[in-house]
Amino acid sequence: MKTSIYILAGIMAAALPASGQQPTVAPESIVPQQHPENSMDQLSFTQVKKLAEQGDTYAQAALGIRYLEGSGTEKNPELAFRWLQKAAKQGFPSAQRLLGYCYKDGIGTEKNMDNAITWLKKAAEQGDAPAQCILGFSYMEGTGTEKNMRLAFYWFKEAAEQENVQAQKYLGVCYLEGKGTDKNTILAFQWFKKAAERGDVDAQYNLSLCYMTGDGTEKHPELALQWCKQAAAQGLAPAQYNLGVHYLKGIIIQQNLTLAFQWIQKAAEQGYAEAENALGGFYIQGTGTEQNPELAFQWFKKAAEQGHANSQYNLGIFYMDGIGMEKNSELAFQWLQKAAAQGFTEAQGYLGFCYMEGKGTEKNLREAELWFGKAAAQGDKYAEEQLEQIRLKQ
Repeated sequence: MKTSIYILAGIMAAALPASGQQPTVAPESIVPQQHPENSMDQLSFTQVKKLAEQGDTYAQAALGIRYLEGSGTEKNPELAFRWLQKAAKQGFPSAQRLLGYCYKDGIGTEKNMDNAITWLKKAAEQGDAPAQCILGFSYMEGTGTEKNMRLAFYWFKEAAEQENVQAQKYLGVCYLEGKGTDKNTILAFQWFKKAAERGDVDAQYNLSLCYMTGDGTEKHPELALQWCKQAAAQGLAPAQYNLGVHYLKGIIIQQNLTLAFQWIQKAAEQGYAEAENALGGFYIQGTGTEQNPELAFQWFKKAAEQGHANSQYNLGIFYMDGIGMEKNSELAFQWLQKAAAQGFTEAQGYLGFCYMEGKGTEKNLREAELWFGKAAAQGDKYAEEQLEQIRLKQ
């Protein structure tokens, strides 16, 4: 059976952040401008502690931060929790947010997601933008509460309108994917642009995709490339992969196979499966680097172990043909089986061949017919031919 290594899926077009990418909850500036001292940052630890012990709410919150960060004193999570709790109970929103953070991560107290959500809600309802963003994320993920995309959208919007950059990014994703609201690619583009211009790396990547696909704006490949470069320079793996693809294809930028290899390698070294698969292909074909079947095998294996169907298929070919290692038809069959189960057409056709010829498994014409049928349904010509031959013999 004639086989081919498939290495590149092309420009990735999935918006970030993906599920599970949590907003940060840095203390930020906890003291509002109207405070008589203007900022607790101007005071020593001893001065802040004295004010806190006298009942000053802002000082209590600031003291909690000092203990949390180890600023002017040793870190002490328990004392941080105690002082933040005092300020939070007096209604100070930043302290309420940070108290929720302590409950969420078990800092200075036992983890308690119910309490975390309770305090985050109190802060959010008082207009604390970081708390609103974290609460939105909690509703999006179902962390400490039931999933509720309408509430997630609501809180992201509240925070985004207060210029919270992470909420702006999440709000863009909601509009782009129609989660918690009607799909609106124009608003998605606008919110991505706001966050991107303020340096958010995920938003920069998403903005590049909008310019590439024309979602919410006119297609503008040059701007797509510009924003992709910014995100890649900040170390975002999907952007690094896409930039590598741009250099490989040479459509909107001069082709440079060495740079293509280097950017895809950067993404692969971060564990990005699409890039790992592509890097394996670069090594097997000698694209932008010297041919190295052993390294190709290693990178395909890394991606395959992450469930990347294309790499699972490629790894099956390597084991079947003994590329970069000894032949092992049983392992070849196992990896082809994994890829085929994910609907990868070429793997389905090859799996049919394995059952027909007894490669890595016992001959089984019924299974061969089944898998040739699946591949043929997806347009695989070889599978169509083999399926016809099997049926003629029946």
